[in-house]
Order: sequence, then C-alpha cells, then structure tokens
Amino acid sequence: MMRRFLVMLALPLVLFACNNGNEHEDKLAVDEQKTAAVAVSDSTTQGASPVSPGMATVPADADKKIIKDAEVKIETNNLVAYSQKIGNLTKKYGAYIAKEENTETDEEQEALLLIKVPVVYFEDLLNELPGTDAKQLERSITSEEVSGQIVDTKARLLTKKQTRDKYLEFLKQAKTTEDALKIQREVNDLQEEIESAESRLGYLANQTRYSTINLAVIAPKNGYSYNDKPGFGIKMINALANGASWCADIFIGLLSIWPLWLGGIGLGILIRRMQEHRKLKNG
Repeated sequence: MMRRFLVMLALPLVLFACNNGNEHEDKLAVDEQKTAAVAVSDSTTQGASPVSPGMATVPADADKKIIKDAEVKIETNNLVAYSQKIGNLTKKYGAYIAKEENTETDEEQEALLLIKVPVVYFEDLLNELPGTDAKQLERSITSEEVSGQIVDTKARLLTKKQTRDKYLEFLKQAKTTEDALKIQREVNDLQEEIESAESRLGYLANQTRYSTINLAVIAPKNGYSYNDKPGFGIKMINALANGASWCADIFIGLLSIWPLWLGGIGLGILIRRMQEHRKLKNG
C-alpha cells in the first residue's frame, strides 16, 4: 500500500520534468531558427549591390562557383558618347574597368576595355551594351565551373595546416640542432604550399564573384564600316601601298648590308688591277 502511494506521488513529478524538457528543446529549436534567419539577413545586407535586387537576373546556377568570360565587339558612330555610356553602366551594376587601351588609324578609332562585373549582373550588363547608338558585331561567352577546385584546394589547405602544426610541436621537442633544422625546413616548405593554396583560393573567389567582359568598341571614320567589304578601287590602292612598302623594305634591307657592298667593290677593283698588271707584264 505504501509503495503504491509513493508511485502515485512521484508520477506527477516525472510528467512535470518531461514537459519542462520538451519545452526547453522547443525553445532551443526556435532560437536556432531565429539565429539562422538573422545570419541570412546579415549576409544579404552585406552583399547588397548598387542595383536594386529586383533588377538583377539571378542565374539558375547561382549556387555553383563558375568563372564567366565574354568577348564582345561593338560598332558605334561616337566613341566619346559611348564611353560615357560604359561609365554609367559600370556605376549602375557595381562594375569597374580593370584595363583600357585606345588606338586610332586613318579608318577608325578603337577602344579595348576589360570590365569586371559582379556575376549576378553579368547578363544584365551584357544585354545593355548594344543599343540605338551602338551595334553589336560579335559576342561569345565561356564558362568554367570551379566548385570542385575550390573544395579540393580547401581540403588540401586544411591538411597542410594540420601537418604544419604537428611539425611545430615536433620542433619544440627537438633535442639536437640537426633535428630542429630538418623540421624547420619541412615547416618552411609547408608554409609556402599553404600560402600558394590561399592565393589560389583568393583568385578563384575573386573570379567567381566578378565576371569578365572583354569589350572592343570600334568607331569608323569617313563612312568606313567594319562589315563593309573593300571595293576594286580600295583593293588597288591597298595593293599599291603594299607594293611601295615592300620595295621600301627591300631598299632598307640592301642599305643595311653596306659593308658587304663596299667589300665587294674593293675586291672587284683589286682583281681588275691585278689583271691589268698581268697584261702589262706579259706584253
């Protein structure tokens, strides 16, 4: 009777403890969800770009690490105005011009631009390059997925760091100078490999954050069009110009060997005098 009374008395206490445990676990789960939501919100805020999120064309492979490059050739009638347009587009999409070269001939002006643009705005910027003031002549896009390279490099980097740390522990326990020098050489080699791997990861991270656009902008002069084929008259003028250039090259080449010419002339004079002297002697 006493045992049954004790069991009945302990049962409510056990149920109360279990209930509190379940409530504690539920609270922890809710807290973890809140923490994850805050982390996602923070990462989204830190990665914000100059363009509003609604304007970005999010690629279907956004979860992959892909290096994208584009080759684009544009023809425009006003290179200065188009350069201003490029400047506005880079500001709009958070891009920047990493390299620029300008050349000019009698027929055209040309600007070569290397543009780095955040990968999420790669397609948007490409689509805005042509327009009413510019005609797209060529466009090609290449992609390279490097997700596997990044994972493999990170794994190798972690292994090398762990090995280096073990060697550092061995270095502390080295009993002779020779042992310490051997271990130090191993540590130095591992440190070089670690720095190389970190540099590689940094390069891949930058290449996957920013896509590359190699843009060539051509502004024809005097009615010349990039796609126009030269007529018969233009071909004749070009042929005459090429022929004159070829003759000038030959003449310059002959002048460059003037020591041989002088030597040949001198040798010829010497041979002629010897022949004259022989005739006089025989006569």
